[in-house]
Amino acid sequence: MKITAIHAAKIDLELKKPFKVAIGYITKVDTVVVRIDTDEGISGFGEGSGIPFVTGETSQSVLQTLKLFEKDLIGQNPFAIDHLHKLMDRTIVRNPAAKAAVDIALHDLCAKALGVPLYTFLGGVKRMVETDLTIGIDTPENMAQEAQEIISRGFTQLKVKTGIDLADDIRSLRLIREAVGDQVKIKVDANQGYTVTECLEFMEQVHDCDIELIEQPTPYWDVEGLLQIRKKASIPIMADESLMQVEDAVHLLRTGAVDMFNIKLMKCGGLHRGMQINAMAEAANVPTMLGCMTESPLSIAAAAHLVSACPNVQFVDLDSFLSFKDVGGVRHSFTIKGGMIDLGDAPGHGVEVDI
Repeated sequence: MKITAIHAAKIDLELKKPFKVAIGYITKVDTVVVRIDTDEGISGFGEGSGIPFVTGETSQSVLQTLKLFEKDLIGQNPFAIDHLHKLMDRTIVRNPAAKAAVDIALHDLCAKALGVPLYTFLGGVKRMVETDLTIGIDTPENMAQEAQEIISRGFTQLKVKTGIDLADDIRSLRLIREAVGDQVKIKVDANQGYTVTECLEFMEQVHDCDIELIEQPTPYWDVEGLLQIRKKASIPIMADESLMQVEDAVHLLRTGAVDMFNIKLMKCGGLHRGMQINAMAEAANVPTMLGCMTESPLSIAAAAHLVSACPNVQFVDLDSFLSFKDVGGVRHSFTIKGGMIDLGDAPGHGVEVDI
């Protein structure tokens, strides 16, 4: 089997409402979908969703990078995934969302060629995947009301964005915990919004709110700050923006700066690199989470298959597709009820799009 063509297109996704976090305010979303064709008539679908303030990419840059990859990929065996990653890395450094688009399509294609679901191709067994649902920054009262609405839809896990105003963050967490009761799990994501002192103050003020973890409290470059917090923390600390690629995982493990990793396909370059990071973390007894950015059901499905294949992934934040009014013609076979994602048994990741 040989790769014969790569097709890519930008699709626009309309948010149900603007989404505010400590490092950005998102009002509209576009993403790039990819189809890789072969000489045996089997195609695989992928997605590259770049965010300038996280990966340094835009949809336009992803499209341009994918054109660079044509010379690396056409004529190659799609099963040679590690080799193809090395070719892409040799062509251009970083650009993880563009590489993720290719990687996801390759995995989808290979699983389809074997007639198996992606989680089987990845070496795992099917399991139900439970995701949280994220609450963006708003007034504390509005955030508490949104939390109640989410729980009424059957979700049992929340992720709460913080990091702009410490006093509001503390009030938001208290109101949310009061609104949803004791049985709901709550994660906090500061998106680099705190200093070391502010994070420690936040933890002290919400110590009785039963917070499951705090994600990326300090700027991505401040690994020393993460370590200072972890040494004094009463709540586990998770790396997100500080963990972009495999080499970052090595550095974080060596320094012992965090308790957990948030792996995102768009940050690390796809399933292949994500599995490498997860394997390193598992060997070091560091639990992981599979997270997402502003992604359609296509890459969300791929990430959910990875969760199913990797028991070390103990936390799941694959909710971005629920934020859109529609999903741009992306057709998915997985179902979701409450927070439970059922991947189904379709070959590959089970998602297609007209392109």
